[in-house]
Amino acid sequence: MLVRVMVLPGGMSGAKGTRVSTELQSRRAGLPHAVFLQRVADEPATSPDVRLGQGAFLALRFVDLLAPDREPPTPDVFRYQWAATERYCAELSGEGTEASHLSCIVRAAGEAHRDGNLQMLAPALFAYALYLEQESYFDEAEDALLTMINVGGGRLPTSDAISAWMRLGRVRRLQAAFDQA
Repeated sequence: MLVRVMVLPGGMSGAKGTRVSTELQSRRAGLPHAVFLQRVADEPATSPDVRLGQGAFLALRFVDLLAPDREPPTPDVFRYQWAATERYCAELSGEGTEASHLSCIVRAAGEAHRDGNLQMLAPALFAYALYLEQESYFDEAEDALLTMINVGGGRLPTSDAISAWMRLGRVRRLQAAFDQA
Protein backbone atom coordinates (compact mmCIF):
# COMPACT_ATOMS: atom_id res chain seq x y z
CA MET A 1 0.00 0.00 0.00
CA LEU A 2 1.29 3.42 -0.84
CA VAL A 3 1.01 6.57 1.20
CA ARG A 4 1.28 10.09 -0.22
CA VAL A 5 1.48 13.18 1.91
CA MET A 6 1.69 16.83 0.94
CA VAL A 7 4.71 19.14 1.14
CA LEU A 8 3.96 22.62 2.34
CA PRO A 9 6.11 25.62 1.39
CA GLY A 10 9.31 25.47 3.39
CA GLY A 11 8.79 21.74 3.96
CA MET A 12 7.21 22.30 7.36
CA SER A 13 3.73 22.45 8.77
CA GLY A 14 2.19 23.04 12.14
CA ALA A 15 3.61 24.70 15.22
CA LYS A 16 5.75 21.70 16.13
CA GLY A 17 7.48 21.76 12.74
CA THR A 18 6.51 18.27 11.60
CA ARG A 19 7.87 17.46 8.17
CA VAL A 20 5.46 16.48 5.44
CA SER A 21 6.46 14.87 2.13
CA THR A 22 4.71 14.26 -1.20
CA GLU A 23 6.59 11.04 -1.85
CA LEU A 24 4.72 7.75 -1.86
CA GLN A 25 5.76 5.49 0.97
CA SER A 26 4.91 1.83 1.22
CA ARG A 27 2.73 0.87 4.18
CA ARG A 28 2.16 -2.75 3.23
CA ALA A 29 4.16 -5.02 1.05
CA GLY A 30 2.71 -7.81 -1.00
CA LEU A 31 -0.24 -8.32 -3.27
CA PRO A 32 -2.30 -5.18 -3.94
CA HIS A 33 -5.72 -5.23 -2.28
CA ALA A 34 -4.84 -8.35 -0.26
CA VAL A 35 -6.47 -6.67 2.74
CA PHE A 36 -9.82 -7.80 1.30
CA LEU A 37 -8.65 -11.41 1.33
CA GLN A 38 -8.11 -11.27 5.11
CA ARG A 39 -11.79 -12.11 5.48
CA VAL A 40 -10.95 -15.63 4.27
CA ALA A 41 -8.97 -16.24 7.46
CA ASP A 42 -11.90 -15.28 9.67
CA GLU A 43 -14.86 -17.05 8.04
CA PRO A 44 -15.76 -20.29 6.24
CA ALA A 45 -14.91 -20.16 2.52
CA THR A 46 -18.57 -20.14 1.49
CA SER A 47 -19.68 -17.32 3.79
CA PRO A 48 -21.07 -14.18 2.15
CA ASP A 49 -18.41 -12.04 3.84
CA VAL A 50 -15.59 -14.09 2.29
CA ARG A 51 -17.22 -14.01 -1.14
CA LEU A 52 -17.68 -10.23 -0.86
CA GLY A 53 -14.02 -9.84 0.11
CA GLN A 54 -12.99 -11.88 -2.92
CA GLY A 55 -15.31 -9.78 -5.09
CA ALA A 56 -13.77 -6.57 -3.75
CA PHE A 57 -10.28 -7.92 -4.44
CA LEU A 58 -11.25 -8.75 -8.03
CA ALA A 59 -13.06 -5.45 -8.61
CA LEU A 60 -10.15 -3.35 -7.37
CA ARG A 61 -7.61 -5.39 -9.33
CA PHE A 62 -9.80 -4.71 -12.37
CA VAL A 63 -9.71 -0.97 -11.59
CA ASP A 64 -5.91 -1.19 -11.35
CA LEU A 65 -5.84 -1.92 -15.09
CA LEU A 66 -6.66 1.78 -15.56
CA ALA A 67 -3.75 3.09 -13.46
CA PRO A 68 -1.60 5.69 -15.22
CA ASP A 69 1.63 3.89 -14.31
CA ARG A 70 0.57 0.67 -16.06
CA GLU A 71 0.73 -0.21 -19.70
CA PRO A 72 -2.85 -0.04 -21.02
CA PRO A 73 -4.37 -3.50 -21.48
CA THR A 74 -5.27 -4.65 -24.96
CA PRO A 75 -8.99 -4.36 -25.75
CA ASP A 76 -9.39 -8.16 -25.61
CA VAL A 77 -7.70 -8.43 -22.21
CA PHE A 78 -9.79 -5.58 -20.82
CA ARG A 79 -13.07 -7.07 -22.14
CA TYR A 80 -12.16 -10.49 -20.69
CA GLN A 81 -11.33 -9.03 -17.27
CA TRP A 82 -14.45 -6.87 -17.36
CA ALA A 83 -16.71 -9.81 -18.20
CA ALA A 84 -15.14 -12.11 -15.60
CA THR A 85 -15.27 -9.52 -12.82
CA GLU A 86 -18.79 -8.45 -13.74
CA ARG A 87 -19.93 -12.09 -13.74
CA TYR A 88 -18.45 -12.72 -10.27
CA CYS A 89 -20.04 -9.55 -8.89
CA ALA A 90 -23.39 -10.47 -10.46
CA GLU A 91 -23.30 -13.73 -8.49
CA LEU A 92 -23.08 -11.61 -5.34
CA SER A 93 -26.17 -9.57 -6.20
CA GLY A 94 -28.25 -10.96 -3.33
CA GLU A 95 -25.61 -10.19 -0.71
CA GLY A 96 -26.66 -6.62 0.09
CA THR A 97 -25.14 -3.17 -0.04
CA GLU A 98 -21.51 -4.14 -0.47
CA ALA A 99 -22.35 -6.27 -3.51
CA SER A 100 -24.12 -3.27 -5.05
CA HIS A 101 -21.05 -1.12 -4.49
CA LEU A 102 -18.82 -3.70 -6.16
CA SER A 103 -21.10 -3.96 -9.19
CA CYS A 104 -21.12 -0.18 -9.46
CA ILE A 105 -17.30 -0.04 -9.34
CA VAL A 106 -17.00 -2.63 -12.10
CA ARG A 107 -19.58 -0.85 -14.26
CA ALA A 108 -17.90 2.54 -13.68
CA ALA A 109 -14.46 1.14 -14.54
CA GLY A 110 -15.77 -0.32 -17.78
CA GLU A 111 -17.50 2.91 -18.75
CA ALA A 112 -14.47 5.00 -17.76
CA HIS A 113 -12.26 2.87 -19.98
CA ARG A 114 -14.73 2.95 -22.86
CA ASP A 115 -15.19 6.73 -22.69
CA GLY A 116 -11.58 7.50 -21.73
CA ASN A 117 -12.84 9.45 -18.71
CA LEU A 118 -11.50 8.14 -15.41
CA GLN A 119 -13.39 10.81 -13.51
CA MET A 120 -16.41 8.50 -13.79
CA LEU A 121 -14.70 6.04 -11.46
CA ALA A 122 -14.19 8.35 -8.48
CA PRO A 123 -17.79 8.47 -7.18
CA ALA A 124 -18.09 4.67 -7.12
CA LEU A 125 -14.79 4.19 -5.28
CA PHE A 126 -15.53 7.02 -2.85
CA ALA A 127 -19.00 5.65 -2.04
CA TYR A 128 -17.52 2.20 -1.45
CA ALA A 129 -14.85 3.64 0.85
CA LEU A 130 -17.55 5.46 2.84
CA TYR A 131 -19.52 2.23 3.15
CA LEU A 132 -16.43 0.33 4.34
CA GLU A 133 -15.63 3.04 6.87
CA GLN A 134 -19.20 2.92 8.18
CA GLU A 135 -18.89 -0.86 8.59
CA SER A 136 -15.56 -0.37 10.46
CA TYR A 137 -13.47 -1.99 7.71
CA PHE A 138 -10.87 0.76 8.04
CA ASP A 139 -7.98 -1.00 6.29
CA GLU A 140 -10.26 -1.79 3.37
CA ALA A 141 -11.61 1.78 3.26
CA GLU A 142 -8.03 3.03 3.15
CA ASP A 143 -7.29 0.67 0.26
CA ALA A 144 -10.32 1.87 -1.72
CA LEU A 145 -9.37 5.53 -1.20
CA LEU A 146 -5.75 4.90 -2.17
CA THR A 147 -6.98 3.12 -5.29
CA MET A 148 -9.07 6.17 -6.16
CA ILE A 149 -6.08 8.48 -5.63
CA ASN A 150 -3.54 6.28 -7.42
CA VAL A 151 -5.68 5.33 -10.41
CA GLY A 152 -7.13 8.83 -10.72
CA GLY A 153 -3.68 10.38 -10.55
CA GLY A 154 -3.77 13.91 -11.89
CA ARG A 155 -6.91 13.09 -13.86
CA LEU A 156 -9.29 13.58 -10.93
CA PRO A 157 -11.08 16.89 -10.51
CA THR A 158 -9.49 18.88 -7.70
CA SER A 159 -12.62 18.58 -5.56
CA ASP A 160 -12.58 14.77 -5.83
CA ALA A 161 -8.88 14.58 -5.02
CA ILE A 162 -9.28 16.83 -1.97
CA SER A 163 -12.28 14.81 -0.76
CA ALA A 164 -10.32 11.56 -1.13
CA TRP A 165 -7.28 12.92 0.74
CA MET A 166 -9.41 14.32 3.55
CA ARG A 167 -11.34 11.07 3.89
CA LEU A 168 -8.09 9.10 3.86
CA GLY A 169 -6.84 11.25 6.75
CA ARG A 170 -10.04 10.53 8.67
CA VAL A 171 -9.77 6.79 8.08
CA ARG A 172 -6.15 6.80 9.22
CA ARG A 173 -7.05 8.70 12.36
CA LEU A 174 -9.71 6.07 13.06
CA GLN A 175 -6.97 3.46 12.64
CA ALA A 176 -4.81 5.46 15.08
CA ALA A 177 -2.26 5.93 12.28
CA PHE A 178 -1.71 9.57 13.20
CA ASP A 179 1.65 9.95 11.45
CA GLN A 180 0.13 8.89 8.12
CA ALA A 181 -3.07 10.90 8.65
